[in-house]
Amino acid sequence: MNNEQGVSQLELLIGADGRVRESRVAQSSGFFRLDQAALQALSACEFEPERVDGVARQAWARIRYVWRLD
Repeated sequence: MNNEQGVSQLELLIGADGRVRESRVAQSSGFFRLDQAALQALSACEFEPERVDGVARQAWARIRYVWRLD
């Protein structure tokens, strides 16, 4: 609708339970609305936590969220 495209690069702190504890924009898509929508969508997701010696632990992950008009 607004012809906005880009890539939002996000950093998410994934807890040992797989839920997002913190989130932030590492690099903007250039559009505040897209970055905020990506943060909101990914913060609602559940992830596989990092494991060290079989034990889940909290860790930061970087995710690219691509916005493209087809």
